[in-house]
Amino acid sequence: MWATEFEFAKNNFNGGILAINANKDKALLFYINQEKIEFVDILNEKGEFIDSKYKEEWMRDNSQVLNRMTVEVLSGGKGKPDKLVFKEPAQTGQWWQSADLNTIYINTYFLDYVLVDTIPEQDQIRKARRYKIFKSIDGGETFTQLKNWPPFRQVKQVLFDETGVYGYAIGEQKTLWRTSDAGKTWIQIHMPKQIVDQLNAMKYEFRMDEFFNSYHFDEKTKDFYFSNLFDHQGQYQSVVYKFPWSDDPKDNRIDQYSPILTLPKSDIVDINSEGEKLYVLGMVYDFEKKTYGHVDTETTFLVAVPNEQNKYQWLEKVKIGNALQLSKLYIGQNRVLYSSGFKNSNSYPYQRDIAAVSFDKGRSWQIDEEGNMIQASTFDNKTNKVFILKGGKVSSRELTKFSSLLP
Repeated sequence: MWATEFEFAKNNFNGGILAINANKDKALLFYINQEKIEFVDILNEKGEFIDSKYKEEWMRDNSQVLNRMTVEVLSGGKGKPDKLVFKEPAQTGQWWQSADLNTIYINTYFLDYVLVDTIPEQDQIRKARRYKIFKSIDGGETFTQLKNWPPFRQVKQVLFDETGVYGYAIGEQKTLWRTSDAGKTWIQIHMPKQIVDQLNAMKYEFRMDEFFNSYHFDEKTKDFYFSNLFDHQGQYQSVVYKFPWSDDPKDNRIDQYSPILTLPKSDIVDINSEGEKLYVLGMVYDFEKKTYGHVDTETTFLVAVPNEQNKYQWLEKVKIGNALQLSKLYIGQNRVLYSSGFKNSNSYPYQRDIAAVSFDKGRSWQIDEEGNMIQASTFDNKTNKVFILKGGKVSSRELTKFSSLLP
């Protein structure tokens, strides 16, 4: 059963990413906003409706519509009015927050769709694209831009350790940058040759290989894990790399380290870690038929640990279910694992909001119905509570073990 915690985002219907502080009295919502397209009636001399038109001229121009998209963050909570604390012109972005929500990093990406069609392709990165990173150290009340991040340097997400000082910036084209001073300076990390060769051979229209298929930064050990999907003569496999933390600027080559794991015929959805132990969500699907996300796609959970020679090996592989599209894998208390997402169907409704829950560290799983029309959700790994935003309210529920599964 869902219990209401407090009202939040009552006049905001955007889906996004929800964050709740440790006291459960403050919420932040990260989302992408788009200006509303409106029409007005055209009437004849008798006042009769004859047609409609765009309310403003820019609304008919798709490039201008896209240029007016913004990345926004809304703040609120118990007894607190909703307040827009961040707004930046951008079509996409991501964020990272400390557990107490005091330190927040936001990265944004803006593409000038009006300009991009008027300049040569080789000039677009420096003239039509703008990448920015912002930081707040007062819980989102104020944000400052990290001016030393060049606007042409691609960034998809920033991740930091528990202190908010040591972290990485993950970019497009499988680029990686490391900082040891809260984003004041950045060191580029060199990728393994196999990944560089893959990028060089990639056709422009084939975007599947442009990003790592998953990555994870352990906020305690500061180890960085990422997986890359390779196609070797039609046989796909995910390869997992581990990059230990170093403050030495010269220690910036992942190619010094061999891959730690290989997962054939699978895409890796997410990676999480507990000490040296890795937890992996994988999706097994027919790469040739491109059935990704189809009802017959199998989602699996895997565990890997290093042996006495520090060589990682797979310990367990458990099927969670079919037709699932899960996202982030959370590690809770008392052997609980949690991941939310959708269940695909051949009939209406085509997607259902669900969660995959394990009470025994992944040996068995149950599929919970989470409801519908959920705008955002998060999992508190200290209390094993799920929080959702829906209809202007933040609600929570405690995970409950049951014996029946979804059909």
